[in-house]
This record gives sequence, structure tokens and C-alpha cells, in this order.
Amino acid sequence: MLWLAIVVVGGYAVFVMRPDERARALAKAARMVAGARDAYASRRAGPDAFREALAARSGRPFVAASVLLVNAALFASMLAGAGRLDDPATLVGWGASVAPLTTNAQWWRLLSATFVHAGIVSFAVEMAALWQAGMLIEAVFGHATFAAVYVTSALFAAAIGLSAAPLAVTTGASGVVFGMHGLLVALIVRGVMQRSAVKLPRRHLQRLAVPAAVFVLYEMWTGGPQWTAGLATFVVGFAVGLALTRHVAAATPSVSRVLAVTATALAMAVIVAASLTGTIDVRPELARVTAAEERTTEAYRRATEQFKRGTIKAEALAQVIERTIVPDLQAVRRALPAARGVLPQQQPLVAGADDYLRLRCDSWSLRAVALHQSNLRLLRDADQKERSSLDALEKVKRAFRES
Repeated sequence: MLWLAIVVVGGYAVFVMRPDERARALAKAARMVAGARDAYASRRAGPDAFREALAARSGRPFVAASVLLVNAALFASMLAGAGRLDDPATLVGWGASVAPLTTNAQWWRLLSATFVHAGIVSFAVEMAALWQAGMLIEAVFGHATFAAVYVTSALFAAAIGLSAAPLAVTTGASGVVFGMHGLLVALIVRGVMQRSAVKLPRRHLQRLAVPAAVFVLYEMWTGGPQWTAGLATFVVGFAVGLALTRHVAAATPSVSRVLAVTATALAMAVIVAASLTGTIDVRPELARVTAAEERTTEAYRRATEQFKRGTIKAEALAQVIERTIVPDLQAVRRALPAARGVLPQQQPLVAGADDYLRLRCDSWSLRAVALHQSNLRLLRDADQKERSSLDALEKVKRAFRES
């Protein structure tokens, strides 16, 4: 965004200049760009002990590069595909995570969600930070460590995110980026590279600092469950890093050590996610409750119109209630989910819906008896019970909108 602002302001300044001023400014800018390019090329051509030492340790960081390419390819496909990126259904279709799907035999979404991005800004910020941190981590720690830390950070952050906001659609690699930077901070804190050929130069720290700072500020600004999950993952990445950086100055960590350390972190993620197994989103069920009220009220209205025209008698009107309306509402009540799998914050919604359906069935049954007996007192009692049931339904609707 800073570079975009510079380009816009610079472009406007060039536009308002006189032709001779514009020519001089452009010539000077061209010399500055050429000088910067030559300086960069000279620096790249010169000896770089740090870069050479990393290349000798692990070779090219092809795993990190592959991850970045997969993210870019999938995001390009999302941009070219149908559906808006801000539509939860589109994101879920591409592999985003949400508890009612993820915890019901679609656990792969914990990992696939890291490759799904909900906007170009989040994609750019996360990929810039991941590119800098990921390339360095793979070069210093090796291919196996990078892959293990990537998967561990992704699963741990996704599990924490589900626990914090089970019904939120989570996307992006923010948890991975936090975990990677936790590992890098552990590397710096331990200081094991100070007596090594792979000592981290200041310019490399500066390259890491800029995208990392932008990433952290962006995540703080957006907030939400991913920020909470990211902080937790940073701590886990730091703890993993302390274990993996013990002898990293001499050699990359062994595969057995990497597996042992990351397995502990993964076990924590499994424990968190297992508590959410079989999570149910009751909002679709509550929508069916509202639809049942509209459907049965309309059925009674049509029958009442026939009764007023004299085409049916009170007995037939009562039979509409007993054979159509009450069985319909009872079926909806039986379909309400049990307590297992219902999130604590949604349990009052289920209880309120059940209360409404019970009162509504009672009011309809009482109305049917009143019609059979032509009893006005019972009709008034049915009206009063109906008002109580509709009040209960209104409370459910209000809580549903706020959920």
C-alpha cells in the first residue's frame, strides 16, 4: 500500500510539471533506478558467506517455493472462478474451514484452509511474510523441518480458530506465518548461529522485519479468531524452535527430532479439535421452525376461508388442525438436534425453539377441541396459548439474528 501511494503521488507530480521539468525529473529517476539496480547486481555478484553457507546446508528451498506457487495458483483460480471472494459459500467450496463441516469427517479442511484466501490484500500480506520467513527457515533447518513446521502451524492455528469461533469460516495462512516467525524468534533468542558460518546478517534481518511488521499490523487491524489463533501458534512455534535450534549451528535437525517435537504440538491440536467433533450448526434447523410456522398458519388461513364461505364445517376445520398442522409441527420438533454436538452458545436457541413448538402444538390442539365442541371459552384459551407460543418464537428469532 505504501508503494501504491508513492506511485500515485509521484504520478500526479509528474503530470503537473512543465515539459522541461518532467524531462529532467524522469532522467534523474532513471539514473537513480539504474544506480540501485547496479548496486543490487554488484551485491548479488559479490561473495555472500551467509547465502553460500545456507546453500551448502540444504540446497534450494524448493518446498517453500512449491507452497508459494500452490497458494498463487489456487488464488488465481479463485479469482477466475465463479463466486465472490467475500462469500462464505465460495470460500467453503474451495476448502475453507468451518466447524460443522470440518469436525464431521472433513478434517482435511484444517490444512486446505491455509491455501484459501478471502481477499487480495490478505493474500499479498501473508505471502510476502511467508516468502521471507519460509525461504530462510527451509535453508537453515532443512526441507523436513520446514514441511513439519508448516503443517503443525496450520493444524494448530486452525484448531484454535475453530475453538474460538466454531461457526466462522476461516481461511488464509496467517497461523502458518505466526508459527514460522515464532521459530525464527527462537533461533535469534538462542543465539546458536553467532559462532557459525550461517550467522544471520543484519540486512537479512531487515528483509524479514519489514514484511513481518506489515503482517502483524494487518492481523492486529483485522483481529478476530485468526489473531487469537495466530498468537497461540506463535508461542507454539517459539517452543518448537527452542527444541529444534539446539544444534542447528552444526547441522540441520534430524528427521527423528523434528517428528518428535512437532508430534507433541500436533497432539495438542488434536486434543483441541477433538472436543469439537460432531459440531452442529442449528441455524438451518431454526430456519425450518420459522418456515413451519408460516406454512401451518397459511394452511389454517386457507381452511378458515373455506369455513367462512360455508364450503366446510367446523369439524372439517378441526380435522385440518389434527391431521395436517399438528403432525407437521410435531415432526419439526422431533427433528430438533439433541444436546450432543450443539454449541453452548446455540443451546438456548434449541431450547427456545422446542418451547415454542410445544406451546404451538398445545394451542392448535386446544383450538381443535374448541371447534369440535363449539366452545368459545376454549377458543379464547387457545388464542392466549397461541400468543405465548408466538412470543417464544419471536425470542428465538431475535436470538437467531444476533447469533
